[in-house]
This record gives sequence, structure tokens and C-alpha cells, in this order.
Amino acid sequence: MLQRSKLIHALKVIVDARSSDQGWTCCLRWPFTGTFAGHHLLSANRVTGYTDSPLRVSQSFATDLKHAQHALDADGAPEHAAAHDERTYIMPPAIQHEAYVFDAYGTLFDVHAAVRRHASDIGPDGLLLSEIWRNKQLEYSWVRSLMGAYVDFWKLTEQALDFAIERVPSVASSHRDTLLEAYWKLDCYEEVPTVLKALKDQGAKLAILSNGSREMLESAVQNAALDTILDDIFSVEDVGTFKTAPAVYEMATTAYRLYPNAVSFQSSNRWDIAGASKFGFRTVWINRASNPDEYLDFPPDVVLPSLQQL
Repeated sequence: MLQRSKLIHALKVIVDARSSDQGWTCCLRWPFTGTFAGHHLLSANRVTGYTDSPLRVSQSFATDLKHAQHALDADGAPEHAAAHDERTYIMPPAIQHEAYVFDAYGTLFDVHAAVRRHASDIGPDGLLLSEIWRNKQLEYSWVRSLMGAYVDFWKLTEQALDFAIERVPSVASSHRDTLLEAYWKLDCYEEVPTVLKALKDQGAKLAILSNGSREMLESAVQNAALDTILDDIFSVEDVGTFKTAPAVYEMATTAYRLYPNAVSFQSSNRWDIAGASKFGFRTVWINRASNPDEYLDFPPDVVLPSLQQL
């Protein structure tokens, strides 16, 4: 009979535990019990005190468990095992990937920081202006992708702001140049430098994959002092189309010579997560705004409220 410990070690099973602790003690039960959206579950506890609270695992991990179960069944594993026949393994708190690739705007950088920085001058409709600006910026990228009429993202950013200012007449057009200048130096979210540094220390490749032009992205990265942490910036200007075209996501796998499932892709944009999931990335939706889910046929592997939990 295959030894469970050897089999699990061979599979390199890593539990996707949402915990800031250094590790979890995980108990593998035979046979595997419980499912969550079709995924197998483990029971987990911290070093002492067993609990039946389920722990969600990644889709790839669930597949490995299913294969392990079949292998053990074929090798004569008992259909039922006594409670004391549990083996305990110490697992790291997060799934490790060879590359972590991040969307830029809304994920690493706060797209509303430009308007917020000048909120007192713009007036009470600043938030409305910022939301229209962002929505139109994205809309223009999608429409141009469908038409095959690419222009760089900075041009779309200017056009979107022009529309927003016309749509919100309480905001004077004299703010246009000030807001555009501020967009070159958007604030990054507070947790970003710490999270990226931790991943870098683990030996992972780190990159941005964005609709932004290279010049825009380099400016934002330097302003946030992330240029010494990130390995690469992948801009859609190199392929002449916008997300969610597969050619955009393929830039990362080609550059790193990796299969898509070896890449963990993080984005706050659910449509972006759908495109990346379709491409084959392991996807992490950073749902900062607590939005309802959509694109249900292309679900994220993980949903987090911020990058802090990555």
C-alpha cells in the first residue's frame, strides 16, 4: 500500500490557507470528506485543538487530492479508516507560484487618487467625476479592442476625462491638466510595498501586466518606489490590443517560459479575472469594493479583500 506521507510529499500539496501565521497543522482524513463548490476540503487546526471547520483549497489542489484518492483506492486503501489513522502535515500558509503578475490600475494603484488629491478644489462632485472617468476609460479600451482600432491608454485616459468633465458640469474644465498630471503619480495602496517585498524574498518573479502605456506604468512604479521590487512591466502596447485579449496574458507566459497555471494573477477588476481565468492563470480577485460576483462561468480561484491576505 502507498504510504500517505510519501504520496502527499510527492504531490507537493500546499494548502491555500487564509492565515497570517507561519504555518498550519493540517489533518488528512481518509476517505476525503466534504466538498465546497465541487472542491474537496481538509479539516485544519492550529498546532493543538482539532476542529471540523472546513478550509477551502485551490482547484489544482483539489485535483491532486482526487488523483491521490484514486491512487490509494487502487492500491487497496481501506474504504473507511479509524479516527486515529490520521496523518498530520505542516503546510505553508499560501500557495507558492513561480510568478506573481499584477494588474496595475485599481489593484496596485488607486485610480481615484488623482481626483481625491484635489478634492477640495474640485468640489462635491469629485467622486462622481472620478467614477465616470474610470468607467469611460475602460469602456473605450473594450470598444477599441473589438474594433481593432488600438490607441495607447494615455490617449483613452485623456478622452475619458474630457467626457467626464462635460458630463459633470459643476467641475470646471480648468482642472483637466491638473488631474491628468496627478494620474502620472497615482498612490499605490498601503499594503502593496510590503506584500511585493515578501513575495520577492520568497524568490518569485513579480510583474505588472496592464492596459497602461509603458510610460504611464513606469511613472507610477517609480513614484511608488516599486521599481527595485518588480522584475518586469508588461504593457499592452507591445501587442497592440487591450485586455481581455489572450495575447495580453500570453506576454507573461512567453517571457517567463511558464505554463499559465504556474502564474498567479491578481486583479481588482472582475472582467480582468474572467479573461485571465479563461487563459489559464491561477486567479486572485482583489475585491476591494465588495462587489457582487459576475462572469460566473470563469470564476476566480481565490477572492480577497486586499493584497494583504495574498
